[in-house]
Amino acid sequence: MIKRIGITIISILLLISFRVYSVSIDSCSSGIGEWECESDGVCSCEIFDCTDGDLLVYQNDITNLLCAPPILDSSSDIFWEECGNPSGHVIIRADCEEGQSSEKTINIIDLGLVPETTTSVPTTTTTIAEYCNYVCLSSCTEDNNPPLCYHRISHGSIGCVSGKICCESILKECPESEPDEPVIIDKTCPYQCCIDMPGYEYKPCASGLKCCDNSCKETCESSPKVKIPRQIALWIILATAIPLVAFIIFSLKREKLADIPEY
Repeated sequence: MIKRIGITIISILLLISFRVYSVSIDSCSSGIGEWECESDGVCSCEIFDCTDGDLLVYQNDITNLLCAPPILDSSSDIFWEECGNPSGHVIIRADCEEGQSSEKTINIIDLGLVPETTTSVPTTTTTIAEYCNYVCLSSCTEDNNPPLCYHRISHGSIGCVSGKICCESILKECPESEPDEPVIIDKTCPYQCCIDMPGYEYKPCASGLKCCDNSCKETCESSPKVKIPRQIALWIILATAIPLVAFIIFSLKREKLADIPEY
């Protein structure tokens, strides 16, 4: 008997709690976000399973009631001026013929106090390093030596020893190489030896022999002397001496004639 009475009491309490909290507030908004309403706008709330009643608006507790706009056809509009223009947030509860809902909180947004968003343009500052982040070279010249070629950018002499430049190397494509020039091949030496002969390959003699006029010999013969016959030599001497003697005699006679006084 006692057990049956206990079950009955629990069932009644469950029915009462279901009856009280079957009503629920689904949403409240003025268009900026869920459970957020503008301080200068109308806050519209949708209430589930509520035909008619009042929407209780308060801040700390229900005894400090700010306003109670009517609920018509499961909706209610809150005009903040009628509620004394509260700030921060408020608590709401639906009080309907079907029962009461649980509490919900609405955040009141004052758009006049929202800080303006300013876009700042970042400024770029150039700092000069006191050391070289790259390679110190004598000059930042282009490196076009395959397979790796580099474009070099000078960053001054900071961080490098005297006479060196801080060079940044950037990998680049190597330029196309020009066709190789034809190689001139020397001809084969047709003689026993070829020494210092342009256009012919070098061909020395065997050990102990010398190259004499493209021939290998033990000793090179000196060039033969030109022998002039004595008779021809005599005629050459006479041909040279006779005009010289005649010139001397003529000169002496001329001097004697110059010394004779005139009368």
